[in-house]
Amino acid sequence: MIPFKDWILNIGNGQQQTFQLGDVTDSTWIKIPKELQVVYSGDPIKAIVDEIYADLNEKHGCLDYLRDRAILTPLNEYVDKINQEVLKRLPGTTHVYKSCDTICKGSSTNAFDEVLYPPEYLNSLKFSGLPNHELEIKLGVPIMLLRNLNPKKGLCNGTRLIVTRCYPFLIEGLIITGNKIGEKTYIPRISEARGPLE
Repeated sequence: MIPFKDWILNIGNGQQQTFQLGDVTDSTWIKIPKELQVVYSGDPIKAIVDEIYADLNEKHGCLDYLRDRAILTPLNEYVDKINQEVLKRLPGTTHVYKSCDTICKGSSTNAFDEVLYPPEYLNSLKFSGLPNHELEIKLGVPIMLLRNLNPKKGLCNGTRLIVTRCYPFLIEGLIITGNKIGEKTYIPRISEARGPLE
């Protein structure tokens, strides 16, 4: 059995065997080995979560198990669906954190801005690199940072953590990737955005 990472590297390096398909004269098709295929069950989200997190109920407290697994997707809408599927399989209470849904008061704002941008509209906005209006987590769930919060403490974009405690304005987590593996850290709610000169 070939590990997935080696198979992908072979494709990228042009070393993977290719095949012809139909009337095509060039052999440009690649056969995916059976051991790398996900068994389709009718629901693609459930199928990928079943494949990657098959033993989640028994091993959700095992750091090695969680660190060695991740699901990458091309679109954020799939991320949301996969996150919901993994979250509902974990035991415990769901904690919901909401973003600010009002316009910052400034010199350029006026009374019409609140009419033009109601909270319902602001809550529906989804941007790449930013969490949605509602962030749902449970104790033991793996999370990934989307921003460099404190590089000296290992809190960089892409750092993965396991949630160990949830407070109203603070999340406690255990770092499971990078150079600070095993260290406990705290991620506070960022109440307002500040520019580089403020």
